[in-house]
Amino acid sequence: MIRYATTLAVLLLASLSAADGDCEPQRYTSPPGTSATHFGDSVASNGRFWFIGDSQASTPCPGGRCLTGAVHVYEMVDGRLELFQTLTPGLDGPSDFGAWIDVDGDRLAVGSWFGQLPGASGQGGGFIFDFDGDRWTQTGHLVPPPDYTGREGGVAVALSGDMAILSPWREREQWVYRETPDGWRVVDRLRSPDDLPINAAFGEAYFVQKEWIVTTAQFDSSRVRDGGSAYVFRRVADDEIVFAQKIEAPEVHPEMRFGIYSDIDDETLAISSYWAEREVLRQGAIFIYELEGDRWVFKQEINHQNPVENDRFGARLELRGDTLIAYVNSGNPATPQDNRVLVFRRGPDGLWRETGELVPNPPHRT
Repeated sequence: MIRYATTLAVLLLASLSAADGDCEPQRYTSPPGTSATHFGDSVASNGRFWFIGDSQASTPCPGGRCLTGAVHVYEMVDGRLELFQTLTPGLDGPSDFGAWIDVDGDRLAVGSWFGQLPGASGQGGGFIFDFDGDRWTQTGHLVPPPDYTGREGGVAVALSGDMAILSPWREREQWVYRETPDGWRVVDRLRSPDDLPINAAFGEAYFVQKEWIVTTAQFDSSRVRDGGSAYVFRRVADDEIVFAQKIEAPEVHPEMRFGIYSDIDDETLAISSYWAEREVLRQGAIFIYELEGDRWVFKQEINHQNPVENDRFGARLELRGDTLIAYVNSGNPATPQDNRVLVFRRGPDGLWRETGELVPNPPHRT
């Protein structure tokens, strides 16, 4: 599944096979009825349906039109995506609904930075939608714990069957929910075992697959200032999640930000550091780990070809099988056309190599 948008260029593909030229790229813009403010700032797919978030979309609300945010659902029909439905939070005011989304089969979780959910003491949370065979229908809320009185309770969300995880902004913990007959309830609160400070950014990005939960802390200064780290948790029972391992880059330097992004697929884990210094300043790098027994072991560092200063390689990435796509962010808002999405493949020898680039056709400049 594709969660947080690598870039909207990812939507040019009906599948990753398109990187090999198997189909024509497609470009999508915000559908009629909603303003395209942040269209594409989150993406998820279960194969049949693709979900595109716009956290600032203007949608109908009881007071007229509000910047509530929206998630646009597209269905894959004969190799092309067709608009199927638009989901909104049903709130009266701004909520940043759709900034982060995740899907697992016929269930969708949508985060809201600061929406006022029913029964919540603070702001923000999550929304659960289920597909009933005809439509996607809202079936539940991820309400922050009663003692949370903050203003940004739904920075990121992850979903795995009847378990969901929600991250508040700078709260040093993550909330684990389980679906019960009385709705979604908090059953656990994950913290770093070494009690990281708030400015370490623990829990602002995390990735769930089967029993594994990988939580990053890009500003962890345990070894060096803003060196970064990742924490691996394991689900050992329905209601029990235990800490398994802390991962740090094989070599760290100040402001490396190891853990800015990661992804996990089967027994492969990719963790990026978009300020890693290699040939040039802030070139970026991606580190590959593989599962051996119950430990994740470092296998390879991936670098991209022809780097230039401030490329920030790995700011976003997506791992699926033997294919990895990664974002190169030039870091210059004046030249967004310099941003790229690169494709890497794992060969029979187990090594990853750069094999191509995703290029919009026709080119788009904005």
